[in-house]
Amino acid sequence: GQGLTLWTGLSYSKTYDPISIKKYPQGIKPYTSTNEYGFLRGLGTTLRYKKLEFSLVASRKLLDANIGGTDTINNDIYYVTSLQETGYHRTYNELSDKNAIAENIFGGNISFNEKQYQIGITAYKSNYSSPIIKKTEPYNQFDFTGKDNTNLGANFNLLLLPFNFFGEISLSENLKKAYLIGLQGNIENRMTIGILFRKYDVGFQNIRNAAFGENTKNSNEQGIYIGTEYFLAKKWTISAYCDLFEFPWLRYNDDSPSVGSDYLIKIDYRYNRKLNFYFQFREKNKFQNNSETIYTKQHEETIRRNFRININLIATDELSFNSRFEWCVFTKGNYYNNNGFLIYQDMSYKFRFYPVKFSARYALFDTDSYDERIYAYENDVLYAFSIPSYYYKGSKVYFLIKCDVNKNIDLWFRFSQTYYLNKNKISSGLDEINGNTKSEIKTQLIIKF
Repeated sequence: GQGLTLWTGLSYSKTYDPISIKKYPQGIKPYTSTNEYGFLRGLGTTLRYKKLEFSLVASRKLLDANIGGTDTINNDIYYVTSLQETGYHRTYNELSDKNAIAENIFGGNISFNEKQYQIGITAYKSNYSSPIIKKTEPYNQFDFTGKDNTNLGANFNLLLLPFNFFGEISLSENLKKAYLIGLQGNIENRMTIGILFRKYDVGFQNIRNAAFGENTKNSNEQGIYIGTEYFLAKKWTISAYCDLFEFPWLRYNDDSPSVGSDYLIKIDYRYNRKLNFYFQFREKNKFQNNSETIYTKQHEETIRRNFRININLIATDELSFNSRFEWCVFTKGNYYNNNGFLIYQDMSYKFRFYPVKFSARYALFDTDSYDERIYAYENDVLYAFSIPSYYYKGSKVYFLIKCDVNKNIDLWFRFSQTYYLNKNKISSGLDEINGNTKSEIKTQLIIKF
């Protein structure tokens, strides 16, 4: 379906591509990423009979979790307060949280596939060896608690040229529901549109989903999204989207129901296959608590505006460049108005006579605070994923080397270093660095049998 009932692995809830609103599930496949959380471990199979597909999965996996209470005699875990997703086991507390509870998942999917349409039903049950009991706050009182949860969903995909209709509805064990419905298609040869409506109940409970949305989890949200892409001329393309959403209940750092919006416009110019540039403007409006109020929390509007210019040049078959400048303005209420910028230069070179590929970046950034942070994708070792945020004042450099030792062995090496001009220490606690420089080294060896 669309990830509303069950989805594992990497997933984007919303992208900068205005038309990319539909998910394309790939069924059961091996998990190969470096993330230690978002996958299942066990057995899975898909059986086909004519136009029917039956998929079954059974998973048992130990999860890191924050332990809430234990039996002092036999060390049995009474409950956990949250699940850990980092995969770090560096300190005593992190080691104590390692493999704290077992997650058992059993379920499956049945799909009927025609050329013009597909329909499917997904159902699975989740069980945890110890109950998950969060510290109750007003905003999270409807979140999942306990040891067991069952999720049931139905999805469809219908092709009626020139449009593709798709959707999914899902139900959790507490009988709260979530659904989305969308369409993609060409209005004419030069114009493509995408429309998606979603409504996720406040009490909808599902840990293993990743559908389209503005929240980090698919609950307490409803909205409508409209995106379009138009080919103005042979070398010019304009794309845009508008997303209007509402949160019927409280959220973290927002003690009132609220509304919000997200707008983007992007203009592309492709001079030829080797040179193109684009300009992009994005504005996102949300509400959050006013930190100045003491007794009664009041929320106020925040507006984030990002302006970006990006140039990509393929100089030769071996050498390419990518340049970017991005400026961010962040306002909050009537008293806060800060800004910041990021500028970087990327270079990639593939040696002609040696099985080596080299890529590098040099970046300068300067923001008034963390609120003006700017995210940018970085090249990383295979199966790793990196979109860090740049904030405060400083510079960053990284380089990545890939060497094909032979057809079965790949060797990767990555080094990065961030220098902060206005800081004497970085991070805090056990992660604290005494100084203004942070360095990171990654190595990876891949052997194919």
